[in-house]
Amino acid sequence: MDYNIPDYMMKSINEYVQDGKPLGGFLRAVFANDLIKAVTGADEDNYKLLKSYVLYVHWEVPASCHGSYEIVKKWIRKKREEQNENKGND
Repeated sequence: MDYNIPDYMMKSINEYVQDGKPLGGFLRAVFANDLIKAVTGADEDNYKLLKSYVLYVHWEVPASCHGSYEIVKKWIRKKREEQNENKGND
């Protein structure tokens, strides 16, 4: 499915999902399932694509990395711990 999410936003999403890189306000709100902050924090282009972001997150990323702000924090912490473990194994 083509979600029409801009490349620069997909880059941020992928860096968060793969590496635990913190998200900006709009994407953090989307991943935290905070509709009010997502709508009010979106620029005009991303506002128009909000449904695409929600569907992408729901269908394409691990369920364990979205749903609340606490889940987002835990995901970032988990990914940082994994990176630290991998550095220790090098």
